[in-house]
Amino acid sequence: MRLIVVPLSVKTSMVYCQKLALPAARQTPRIDDKLVARAAKTWGEWQKSDSKLKKTIISWANIALERISYEEWSLKTIPAQSSIKRKVVEANSKVNESDPHHVTHAEFEKHELENSDLESIPVIFPSSILDRHQVTSRLQALASRGINHHTKYMWMSAIGAPLTLPVALLPVIPNLPGFYLLFRAWSNWKAVEGGKHLNYLLKNDHLSYHDDARLSQLFTQLKNHSENVAETENPDKETAQSVANDSDQLLLDEEHINELVNILGAKEMAPELHRAVRQIKKKFQSDIKN
Repeated sequence: MRLIVVPLSVKTSMVYCQKLALPAARQTPRIDDKLVARAAKTWGEWQKSDSKLKKTIISWANIALERISYEEWSLKTIPAQSSIKRKVVEANSKVNESDPHHVTHAEFEKHELENSDLESIPVIFPSSILDRHQVTSRLQALASRGINHHTKYMWMSAIGAPLTLPVALLPVIPNLPGFYLLFRAWSNWKAVEGGKHLNYLLKNDHLSYHDDARLSQLFTQLKNHSENVAETENPDKETAQSVANDSDQLLLDEEHINELVNILGAKEMAPELHRAVRQIKKKFQSDIKN
């Protein structure tokens, strides 16, 4: 796997964990993964349904999903530490005879391997916008939020879900509040798992940082465009520079997302990037009003 750090604005970034050909640590999926797969199948069937009730529920659900922060989506892309295998620098059949090239975290600890025995996980970023220190700082902030913020909301959602049981007694109408709170509890739990794994990788120096030349070139163009817009809106150069220094500026626009994901070979990122950009724009508009 690899981590991709995509600047959304001058001060914010979205992190995406791209799972390449890394084998899973388990032969069978976890129960929650099975439930999610089943829910996704049901969701797909409901989207194709002609039922007005199902269409209304889908519409409400999409509004709720739109409000989930891009940071939470970032954390959820990072798998739980126990769910994946890491590639070792040198094959070691003593650790795992069936797969000497990979180890689970449990095997790593059981055989007391060193950090240097594992291949590092690459972090891809555009050096034209961020340096290594900034990337590390943003990853640390994301990990901290995953552990602290989402643990709190995981328990709040889990405690709130049983309180909706009276709604389930109503005929015909499904217990939507209960389903939503259960989903939020699961979503926050996945974010906590991602945050803990990211925190471990940072603290134990398991990450290697790499600039992507094409990504840097794209963001150089986007940054120049953003600065030109600021100068157009503020003709006075000193004022424009002051605005650029003191306030955040959008770097990634929705028009360039397809180009970005093609560069990275990660088209699955596109929907989340579109959602993240919309959230940043909405925040900017809210800040202006306030």
